[in-house]
Amino acid sequence: MKKNLLLIATLIAAFSLMSCTNDSLSSNEDVENSTVKSKTDQNNAKSGYYFEGQFVKVIQNGVSFYMWGYKGELRHIDSQATWDGLFSSKPFTYTVGSFQEATALTGYPVGSPLFIDNGLIRDVNNGYVYFREGNKITYITSEAAFNKYHFSWNVVQNVTSIASYESVWPPLE
Repeated sequence: MKKNLLLIATLIAAFSLMSCTNDSLSSNEDVENSTVKSKTDQNNAKSGYYFEGQFVKVIQNGVSFYMWGYKGELRHIDSQATWDGLFSSKPFTYTVGSFQEATALTGYPVGSPLFIDNGLIRDVNNGYVYFREGNKITYITSEAAFNKYHFSWNVVQNVTSIASYESVWPPLE
Protein backbone atom coordinates (compact mmCIF):
# COMPACT_ATOMS: atom_id res chain seq x y z
CA MET A 1 0.00 0.00 0.00
CA LYS A 2 2.85 2.37 0.88
CA LYS A 3 4.51 1.61 -2.46
CA ASN A 4 1.30 2.46 -4.33
CA LEU A 5 0.93 5.78 -2.47
CA LEU A 6 4.57 6.61 -3.11
CA LEU A 7 4.17 5.75 -6.80
CA ILE A 8 1.03 7.90 -7.09
CA ALA A 9 2.73 10.84 -5.35
CA THR A 10 5.75 10.53 -7.66
CA LEU A 11 3.55 10.43 -10.77
CA ILE A 12 1.56 13.49 -9.62
CA ALA A 13 4.78 15.40 -8.97
CA ALA A 14 6.20 14.43 -12.38
CA PHE A 15 3.02 15.48 -14.22
CA SER A 16 2.94 18.79 -12.33
CA LEU A 17 6.49 19.60 -13.35
CA MET A 18 5.83 18.69 -16.98
CA SER A 19 2.68 20.78 -17.21
CA CYS A 20 4.35 23.84 -15.65
CA THR A 21 7.47 23.73 -17.81
CA ASN A 22 5.63 23.04 -21.05
CA ASP A 23 2.71 25.40 -20.53
CA SER A 24 2.48 27.44 -23.73
CA LEU A 25 -0.10 29.82 -22.25
CA SER A 26 2.30 31.45 -19.84
CA SER A 27 5.91 32.04 -20.68
CA ASN A 28 8.57 33.82 -18.69
CA GLU A 29 8.08 36.83 -20.96
CA ASP A 30 4.37 36.99 -20.08
CA VAL A 31 5.16 36.81 -16.40
CA GLU A 32 7.84 39.50 -16.72
CA ASN A 33 5.45 41.76 -18.67
CA SER A 34 2.66 41.33 -16.15
CA THR A 35 5.09 42.12 -13.34
CA VAL A 36 6.22 45.31 -15.07
CA LYS A 37 2.61 46.30 -15.77
CA SER A 38 1.64 45.57 -12.19
CA LYS A 39 4.50 47.72 -10.85
CA THR A 40 3.57 50.52 -13.28
CA ASP A 41 -0.07 50.36 -12.18
CA GLN A 42 1.00 50.47 -8.53
CA ASN A 43 3.25 53.48 -9.14
CA ASN A 44 0.49 55.33 -11.01
CA ALA A 45 -1.96 54.58 -8.22
CA LYS A 46 0.47 55.97 -5.65
CA SER A 47 1.29 59.13 -7.57
CA GLY A 48 -2.19 59.84 -8.94
CA TYR A 49 -2.80 61.00 -12.46
CA TYR A 50 0.45 62.36 -13.83
CA PHE A 51 -0.99 63.93 -17.02
CA GLU A 52 -3.52 66.17 -15.24
CA GLY A 53 -3.80 69.63 -16.78
CA GLN A 54 -1.45 68.87 -19.64
CA PHE A 55 -2.20 69.10 -23.35
CA VAL A 56 -1.68 66.75 -26.27
CA LYS A 57 -2.27 67.60 -29.91
CA VAL A 58 -3.62 64.77 -32.04
CA ILE A 59 -3.30 65.16 -35.81
CA GLN A 60 -5.37 62.38 -37.31
CA ASN A 61 -6.20 62.25 -41.03
CA GLY A 62 -5.04 65.86 -41.39
CA VAL A 63 -7.39 67.18 -38.67
CA SER A 64 -6.02 68.61 -35.40
CA PHE A 65 -7.63 67.80 -32.06
CA TYR A 66 -6.56 69.51 -28.85
CA MET A 67 -6.84 67.21 -25.85
CA TRP A 68 -6.60 68.11 -22.15
CA GLY A 69 -5.81 65.77 -19.25
CA TYR A 70 -8.64 66.05 -16.72
CA LYS A 71 -9.55 63.62 -13.93
CA GLY A 72 -7.84 60.67 -15.58
CA GLU A 73 -9.23 61.21 -19.09
CA LEU A 74 -8.21 63.02 -22.25
CA ARG A 75 -10.91 65.59 -22.98
CA HIS A 76 -11.23 66.94 -26.52
CA ILE A 77 -11.55 70.74 -26.41
CA ASP A 78 -14.55 71.15 -28.67
CA SER A 79 -14.36 74.84 -29.61
CA GLN A 80 -11.85 77.56 -30.32
CA ALA A 81 -13.70 79.78 -27.81
CA THR A 82 -12.98 77.28 -25.02
CA TRP A 83 -9.37 76.88 -26.11
CA ASP A 84 -8.80 80.64 -26.21
CA GLY A 85 -10.93 81.59 -23.22
CA LEU A 86 -10.50 78.97 -20.51
CA PHE A 87 -6.76 78.40 -20.60
CA SER A 88 -3.91 80.85 -19.97
CA SER A 89 -1.08 78.92 -21.58
CA LYS A 90 -1.34 75.91 -23.82
CA PRO A 91 1.95 74.04 -24.08
CA PHE A 92 1.63 70.67 -25.78
CA THR A 93 3.36 67.87 -23.93
CA TYR A 94 2.96 65.63 -26.99
CA THR A 95 1.97 65.97 -30.64
CA VAL A 96 0.88 62.59 -32.00
CA GLY A 97 -0.70 61.02 -35.06
CA SER A 98 -3.64 59.16 -33.51
CA PHE A 99 -5.90 58.93 -30.48
CA GLN A 100 -4.44 55.48 -29.77
CA GLU A 101 -0.96 56.97 -29.57
CA ALA A 102 -2.22 59.72 -27.25
CA THR A 103 -3.79 57.20 -24.88
CA ALA A 104 -0.67 55.02 -24.96
CA LEU A 105 1.64 57.94 -24.10
CA THR A 106 -0.54 59.48 -21.40
CA GLY A 107 -2.16 56.39 -19.92
CA TYR A 108 -5.49 58.22 -20.16
CA PRO A 109 -8.50 56.98 -22.13
CA VAL A 110 -10.40 59.44 -24.32
CA GLY A 111 -13.27 60.88 -22.30
CA SER A 112 -16.20 63.11 -23.13
CA PRO A 113 -15.50 66.37 -24.98
CA LEU A 114 -15.15 69.67 -23.16
CA PHE A 115 -17.96 71.72 -24.68
CA ILE A 116 -18.31 75.50 -24.77
CA ASP A 117 -20.69 75.64 -21.76
CA ASN A 118 -17.92 75.97 -19.17
CA GLY A 119 -16.13 78.57 -17.17
CA LEU A 120 -14.44 79.55 -13.95
CA ILE A 121 -16.42 81.08 -11.11
CA ARG A 122 -15.52 82.57 -7.73
CA ASP A 123 -18.01 82.51 -4.85
CA VAL A 124 -17.78 86.06 -3.45
CA ASN A 125 -19.01 84.83 -0.04
CA ASN A 126 -15.95 82.67 0.65
CA GLY A 127 -13.51 83.34 -2.22
CA TYR A 128 -13.57 79.71 -3.43
CA VAL A 129 -12.91 79.21 -7.14
CA TYR A 130 -14.62 76.48 -9.17
CA PHE A 131 -14.34 74.99 -12.64
CA ARG A 132 -17.84 74.92 -14.13
CA GLU A 133 -19.20 72.58 -16.81
CA GLY A 134 -22.87 73.27 -17.44
CA ASN A 135 -24.51 73.26 -13.99
CA LYS A 136 -21.74 71.20 -12.35
CA ILE A 137 -18.85 72.76 -10.44
CA THR A 138 -15.57 71.32 -9.19
CA TYR A 139 -13.75 73.10 -6.39
CA ILE A 140 -10.15 74.12 -7.16
CA THR A 141 -8.21 73.72 -3.90
CA SER A 142 -5.33 76.15 -4.46
CA GLU A 143 -3.60 78.56 -6.79
CA ALA A 144 -1.11 75.79 -7.58
CA ALA A 145 -3.97 73.51 -8.67
CA PHE A 146 -5.48 76.35 -10.73
CA ASN A 147 -2.16 76.88 -12.51
CA LYS A 148 -1.56 73.14 -12.95
CA TYR A 149 -4.68 72.99 -15.13
CA HIS A 150 -3.53 76.08 -17.09
CA PHE A 151 -6.70 78.01 -16.25
CA SER A 152 -6.81 81.74 -16.98
CA TRP A 153 -7.38 84.11 -14.05
CA ASN A 154 -8.68 86.68 -16.56
CA VAL A 155 -11.91 84.76 -17.16
CA VAL A 156 -12.93 84.03 -13.55
CA GLN A 157 -16.42 85.42 -12.95
CA ASN A 158 -17.72 86.40 -9.51
CA VAL A 159 -21.02 84.87 -8.38
CA THR A 160 -23.05 85.59 -5.25
CA SER A 161 -24.30 82.03 -4.80
CA ILE A 162 -23.41 78.53 -5.92
CA ALA A 163 -26.65 76.97 -4.63
CA SER A 164 -27.96 76.32 -8.14
CA TYR A 165 -24.89 74.25 -9.09
CA GLU A 166 -24.20 70.59 -8.45
CA SER A 167 -20.84 70.02 -6.73
CA VAL A 168 -18.63 67.35 -8.28
CA TRP A 169 -15.92 65.63 -6.26
CA PRO A 170 -13.04 65.05 -5.93
CA PRO A 171 -11.77 68.64 -6.04
CA LEU A 172 -8.91 69.65 -8.31
CA GLU A 173 -5.64 69.51 -6.41
